[in-house]
Amino acid sequence: MNKRVIISLGIILTIFCSGFILNNIIFTDAEESKNEIKFSTYSKNALIAHVPILINSDSDFLTYSFDGDGTFQEPYIIKELSIVNSTSAYGILINNTSSYFIIRNCYIETDAIGISIQNVANKTAIITDNVAFGNDEGAFVLNSANYTIISNNVAELDQVGISITNSFGIYVGNNTITGGTPVGYTCNSGISTSNCENVILINNTIRDYNNGLYSQGSIKMFIENNTILKSKEYGGIYLTEGSNQNHIINNTISNSTAWDGICLTESSKNEIAYNVLKNNKWYGCNLQTDSINNSVHHNIFINNNNDSQQGYAESIDNIWYQTSMNEGNYWSDWNGSGSYALAGVGLDLYPLNVRHYANWSLISSPISNIDDSYEDNDNSISGTTIASNTLYQELIANDLDFYEITLTREDRISIEINFNKDLGNLELYFFGYYFQTFINSTSSTGTVNLICDCTRSGVYYIAVQRKQSSVPFLIYSLTTSLTTQLITDDPYEDNDYFDEAKPIAKDNTHDLVYKDLDYYLFTISMLTLIEVKVGFDSNLIDLDIYLLPNYFNGSMWQVLAFSELNTSPETFIYEAEYTGTYCLLVTAFGDSFTPQSYTLIISTDVTTDSIAVQSLFLTLTALITLVGFTNRLVEKRKVV
Repeated sequence: MNKRVIISLGIILTIFCSGFILNNIIFTDAEESKNEIKFSTYSKNALIAHVPILINSDSDFLTYSFDGDGTFQEPYIIKELSIVNSTSAYGILINNTSSYFIIRNCYIETDAIGISIQNVANKTAIITDNVAFGNDEGAFVLNSANYTIISNNVAELDQVGISITNSFGIYVGNNTITGGTPVGYTCNSGISTSNCENVILINNTIRDYNNGLYSQGSIKMFIENNTILKSKEYGGIYLTEGSNQNHIINNTISNSTAWDGICLTESSKNEIAYNVLKNNKWYGCNLQTDSINNSVHHNIFINNNNDSQQGYAESIDNIWYQTSMNEGNYWSDWNGSGSYALAGVGLDLYPLNVRHYANWSLISSPISNIDDSYEDNDNSISGTTIASNTLYQELIANDLDFYEITLTREDRISIEINFNKDLGNLELYFFGYYFQTFINSTSSTGTVNLICDCTRSGVYYIAVQRKQSSVPFLIYSLTTSLTTQLITDDPYEDNDYFDEAKPIAKDNTHDLVYKDLDYYLFTISMLTLIEVKVGFDSNLIDLDIYLLPNYFNGSMWQVLAFSELNTSPETFIYEAEYTGTYCLLVTAFGDSFTPQSYTLIISTDVTTDSIAVQSLFLTLTALITLVGFTNRLVEKRKVV
């Protein structure tokens, strides 16, 4: 893009720095289609036949020829294996480890469990893009495996698709789980959780299990956007024994041949909203024994319980509408007036005559519930304070992460982040207060670093953003180190802001140094002609100059004169509109972090020819600047 096209917004961000604080970096239903289950197409002939894998300690990884070294940046990779053993109790079993590992693109078929992960360190395990078939205890079984990711897997004809016990922060997303009637056992639960917290179950498809999703004593889960079809014995979603404070949102549960779409027993303070509950044998939603203080709203109930009283509650202490909006649920058997009477006790006081679907702009992403201990640090205002020369590990990137560090004018900071490059990419940003010294860096190698000289003492910010990823969040480390740099600047410092501008004499050539923004003051009488000229080495730096009035408040429309050439010198001629003080801003186009010398003269000896030529130039430049301002604003926001 041409320099002239984007510079003016840059002027606003820099010369209005005395009043601007950056809060955020801007970076940057068809029901039938949800009922289609599509399996990954695997050719077992393309995989490497392998015996069952048993790992009971970190040292056991070394007995296999896996890629990686067990660090989070280079985890062990167990991939592209076909493990078929009709007598083994497991396909892959990993216990009691602290190494990082990924299991992907494997086919598992055993007598009992496909993949079992137990008692591994937080955030160390990822299970993705695997196929488990006919395992008569469970396809993927987790116990005490906090922050494990299970995504994009296929489980078919396994007794349990995914079983999670005694774990925190598990992510289960985009898995396809199909049951049926295998020989010798039944397919009990598509997904089962027991004594868990903060489990994310999102975008999964479960079909032909006795129970689609079963939870025992699990709290603060997000069960969102799942499709559960043809549950055969205990319904679609069944929460019991203290499964409290969970969010069941935007799921499609249909054609259960027994029990309910959603059933709760001894489970309270749950939110059940925006679900499609259709053609289930019994109730669409059933709140049974000791289930109280649950909120049920904006669900679509269609032809459940033979289209007769599609909701049930044993206790009056449940609310069947959203209290802030006085909006309840859509019931296909509602007569169109008054309340909707539930079976058991209770009423939907505000039944809906149209179907409401989830508005995801109003629903917070459940992924934010899985994060590191530094959250919430999603903007510069809430940035986490960090120390220099310190390594911070096991950080989680699923949104913007901001860190605050205090530096001096003599500091040269080196920043580095490390992550697993096979799972995605991260971007690293560094900027000062008032948006000064903004630079960013990205890499696909798993290591991103940058070095920057500080322009003044004060608070600076580091931001990390997930650019792209095959998993919902990336784990990374962050470290900073400082060295001392010699600042060579002129005696007018500090003059980095409008209110710090320093007086400078007219009609003298000044030898100056550009390190950051430079503001200068001078006084002239009304109608006085002046010529401002700044000379510099255009191979090293590109300087621009702007004349500002004493009433300047940051608006580009108040700029009295300017020069934005790509070559040296920058110059303009101006006739004073009032008697008094004016301010001259000297700033660089683009990033420059090495001090560069330049000359400045404000001359009152102006020739007539110079005035004519300069007047024409300023007129044309101003027109170009004003016409393109809106486009520059949009482009600059994209850049930021």
